[in-house]
Amino acid sequence: MFVPVTINAKNIDLSKVPAPSTPLSPGFVVPYTIPVTSTYNISIRYCEPVFNEDRENTLQFLVHGLTYTKDYWFAPDTGNQLANTRYSWVDYASYQGYYSVAIDRVGNGLSSHPDPNTEAQYPANVEVAHELIKLFRSNSSPLPHTFNKIIYAGHSFGSIVGNNLVAKYPKDVDGLVLTGYSNYVIPAAPPEVLNNILPAAFASPTRFSNLPTGYLQFNSRPGQALFFFHAPFYNTDVFNHDYDTRGTLTAGELASTPFALNTASNYLGPVLAIIGQNDQIFCDPATDCGSVINGPLADTKSLFPAANSYEASIVATAGHCWHLHYSAPQGFGVAHNWMARRGF
Repeated sequence: MFVPVTINAKNIDLSKVPAPSTPLSPGFVVPYTIPVTSTYNISIRYCEPVFNEDRENTLQFLVHGLTYTKDYWFAPDTGNQLANTRYSWVDYASYQGYYSVAIDRVGNGLSSHPDPNTEAQYPANVEVAHELIKLFRSNSSPLPHTFNKIIYAGHSFGSIVGNNLVAKYPKDVDGLVLTGYSNYVIPAAPPEVLNNILPAAFASPTRFSNLPTGYLQFNSRPGQALFFFHAPFYNTDVFNHDYDTRGTLTAGELASTPFALNTASNYLGPVLAIIGQNDQIFCDPATDCGSVINGPLADTKSLFPAANSYEASIVATAGHCWHLHYSAPQGFGVAHNWMARRGF
């Protein structure tokens, strides 16, 4: 299903932002001066629960990270679909009675692919999420019925979008689940990744030849394994499928991310953060993610000072994309138990 979404955003003028290796001067003001008024076609996938658990008014709104699409939330198609449902957030949610809608973020999957530098940045993603959530609550919703409780669940960059959504629109969602996320971000990707980021049109011409050069792609199988996974705690078929079907990221997403950790001072709802123990992006790669009482997850609470509750959980023996590790059901269970305890 495609949903047309019209946004009015203020993106960052990246020409006025120092290079990532350059420290920001004291008092630097991020130049949110690029107006973006556009209509995008956003691809969504709506799923209804297997069991009715009296949650017909609650919707999970699922937002993927960089290099992924909405398929991140479903079982990877490696020829063993039944076994792979262990990696499907949506399958788990469905058996708990939850409705869900997963989206392709703007510039990803089947959604519109605008300018990768000036348009496909985090502020535009926030506005797309805001407009979709308003729509799904309204009588004009393209879904079979409206929802009066919406739980935002993001992964990685999708969690960054969620943080900024509730910072700007604190009443948009009733609950916030942030996976693959903390308030710590590594200063730079490891060389195995950084030295192998290419324009997607060059790296995968059969899939992305029509995209401008600002649409990028990881081009190292070992680099992706190092950055997103934690050996040996995953199925190699699942990893190979993940790499072979990898999507894109934009220059605008990468360049705007350093400015995307913002305090949601007026968000009053509950927050749950879940991270893999060996996340190589949102924890210090030299150690690990510590514990829920010390380390990045504990510090992340500071981004949500008015939240009525903040909880955190660490998924054992898992990397950044913990949803694709053997321990994925542990994280799914934590998330859905939290939702149930919070009355969703």
